[in-house]
Amino acid sequence: MNTMKTYFLILIIFYSTYLKSQKEDRIWYFGGTLSNTTTPGAGLDFNSGSPIPLSNSAMGLTEGSATQCDKNGNLLFYSNGMTIWDKTHNIMFNGNGLGGHYSAEQSVIFIPFPCDTNKYYLFGQDGKPTCPGTGLYYSIIDMSLNGGLGGITSTKAVHLLSGTNEWLTGTKHTNGTDFWVVTAKFDSTIFYSFQVSSIGISPPVISNVGLDSTLAYFKLVFNNKGDQLTFKASTLGASTFFHRRYLANFDKNLGSINTLIQLDVEGLNDGACFSPNDSLLYAASQSTVLNSPLLYQYKVKQPNIFTNKTIIKQFSNYPHADMKLGPDNKIYVSSPSYDSLDVINNPNIIGIGCNYQTNALYLNGKKVRFILPSPTFSHINCSILNTNQYELFNGIKLFPNPTNGELNLISNNGITKYIVYNLQNEIVLESESELIFNITINLELSKGIYIIKFIDNNNYAFVKRFVVN
Repeated sequence: MNTMKTYFLILIIFYSTYLKSQKEDRIWYFGGTLSNTTTPGAGLDFNSGSPIPLSNSAMGLTEGSATQCDKNGNLLFYSNGMTIWDKTHNIMFNGNGLGGHYSAEQSVIFIPFPCDTNKYYLFGQDGKPTCPGTGLYYSIIDMSLNGGLGGITSTKAVHLLSGTNEWLTGTKHTNGTDFWVVTAKFDSTIFYSFQVSSIGISPPVISNVGLDSTLAYFKLVFNNKGDQLTFKASTLGASTFFHRRYLANFDKNLGSINTLIQLDVEGLNDGACFSPNDSLLYAASQSTVLNSPLLYQYKVKQPNIFTNKTIIKQFSNYPHADMKLGPDNKIYVSSPSYDSLDVINNPNIIGIGCNYQTNALYLNGKKVRFILPSPTFSHINCSILNTNQYELFNGIKLFPNPTNGELNLISNNGITKYIVYNLQNEIVLESESELIFNITINLELSKGIYIIKFIDNNNYAFVKRFVVN
């Protein structure tokens, strides 16, 4: 039984960790110089384990950006939402006019095609803090074009949504194969969540969180699990704007946003980032008491979040900081037009033991505009989803696999119990009965990958993966 439990845990961990980023996030390109918008910005290469500054970017001044590597950490392409560059730092075939804008803080994000390792979606938007953009667009990147350097197909700058603000980010669906792309309307906190699956882009799930927001901009940031997100929204008071940060829950299965919590931070500073274990939220804000920018650390798993906070850093100037978790599990902090990044070295540690380090990473003279790249995702290798329709293992026949709703079990020794788990190791279905040799299970589950554990008449446990289409 101990061996079987170990195998079961390994199986869960394998399929869960496979679906997380492998080395696709190992290179970042971002930034630029405000005084000369054509001067290329900064870059970092994390492939050695520690970030090494890069000076070979072809991308000029930009706020939003995204970079994509292959599973081995080799550069594929990068973009500001308007233009895309290939790995040779030349503009990709058909790679201009993609619908984004360099002044949008989250102007672009790449989403891998589910189960097609040659293709990616590029989502671009041109929302600005002072006026609505023309909207959200998508294009398709095909890496088989132009001799393997990739190109934008004829599916280019397809309009999805009008009048967006600066928000554009993404996370994985609960099923482990699909993705959510999330944006919002200008002058509102009405969110639009688009599900990206093997059949394409579905109509959006709309969530109105009920804020009377005059300006909703700055960055929209998911935690690493993808079930919480944070953002700032601004409302006009009697004579000034009030900028407040919020924390919300995200339903990864339905794409809806709910359970809004207001955090007591104000000010224009953008920066927010969750710790690697998602227990802590770092958020920058302008203090009205100390009259200086501060970096707070919130214990987001505690019941009273706003009372469970610590001041980690008091800045001497206005940082307008952005933050991003690196592949090395350190948080990198930017400031506008600076030539270095600050680093939170141990972001899972509560309090000042997180080790905030100022000017920790020099960018070889390159500048940060202040926004670091969008999140990066891995392709799903569909070979790991391959199944045998009528596979016999340990005297148990499981079919059909994949299934559209029914799963049949035939056992030589009989089955007394079965438990179905999702890839978050949560029980989604369970049944225990007298000895059964033949059973049909009616599955009311979202499509995705699941693990089923059987207990037979001899009290032996067996585990098997199956797929719901």
